[in-house]
Amino acid sequence: MTNVTRIAAASLLAASMIALSACNTIQGLGRDVSRTGDAIEDAGSNSSSNLHAAPEVQSAP
Repeated sequence: MTNVTRIAAASLLAASMIALSACNTIQGLGRDVSRTGDAIEDAGSNSSSNLHAAPEVQSAP
């Protein structure tokens, strides 16, 4: 094997390892973004339901 072939094989192996590890990273990032969106949606629906509720009437002391 020549040096060029060894360098090419090592580079290909390194690139493959980086690509495979990035798959898990991107998948985890997607889950985090999805959960954040769900939390924002829940907060928004809770806020809008509170806006339509009848105001509380407090009696004078």
